[in-house]
Amino acid sequence: MRALLDFAATHPRRSYPVRYAPERRGERRNASAGSAPNWRDWSLARARLLDRHCGALMAQLGYGDEPEWRAKLAAPAGQEAELEGRRPGRVAIAGQG
Repeated sequence: MRALLDFAATHPRRSYPVRYAPERRGERRNASAGSAPNWRDWSLARARLLDRHCGALMAQLGYGDEPEWRAKLAAPAGQEAELEGRRPGRVAIAGQG
């Protein structure tokens, strides 16, 4: 681990001081407290927001071409509950969505 830290902190024009603290190994820092919901469970607004900000990069990286994702983005706002009801393993309840 020490060798990795030294390598990462050494650059042609500058080296950065590194302090290796073995007692901190395994300690999580700046980690998410939980996990994000599956994109299939996102609201239409959330999906459209992500597509607006990241759609071009997602396409370059091979994401966002899933038929379910395309259908979610193309759905009128009132159709979101209907789309959610068609997901495998989900039951649509009238008035909820």
